[in-house]
Amino acid sequence: MGSQPQARPPFDPDKLHFEVRLPNQEYRFSQLILFIAERCKKDPTFSAIKLNKVLFYSDFEAYARLGTPITGVAYQKLRLGPAPQAMPRILDEMQQDKLIRIVKQVVRGAAARERVVPIRPPADPIFDREEIDIVEQYIRLFWERSATWVSKYSHGMAWKLARLNELIPYDAVFISDAPITQSEVDHVKELAAEYGWNL
Repeated sequence: MGSQPQARPPFDPDKLHFEVRLPNQEYRFSQLILFIAERCKKDPTFSAIKLNKVLFYSDFEAYARLGTPITGVAYQKLRLGPAPQAMPRILDEMQQDKLIRIVKQVVRGAAARERVVPIRPPADPIFDREEIDIVEQYIRLFWERSATWVSKYSHGMAWKLARLNELIPYDAVFISDAPITQSEVDHVKELAAEYGWNL
């Protein structure tokens, strides 16, 4: 089983967590790439864009739900959505180590996209069951979805917080993308009246 790293530090708005250093971080990251690429072999729409989003949502969801991300790598805001900052370097290293190959293919009439194809399966087992459940949840969510759909989906509050190429704090996972409801507005007004807040 994968070793469970230390729990998430308490929230401090002055100390946002853009990366969470974990033991064997780059190894865990490369193994997660292999795991996702292996699971998505039969998804005709799988591309590097979709890989980035499964990684991002899996890491951020694990941070929220389990107290620590799966890999802890830093993610940055790109035009097509969040992506791991170290992705180009790690993919190059994985190709040199003959773990993956990257092929260009046309996806359902769209422009050619890069697809990560695993040459070797991931080490087994490295991740905990809870971590795998989270990753598979996002693989299912994005299965056979277009890169355009996945990119638009990823343009939530966490992505909007950062400027282009800036890092996205893991703490942004706690900001809701849902619109504010009238009952929430009414509740804040009640609290404001009770405690004398100026709105």
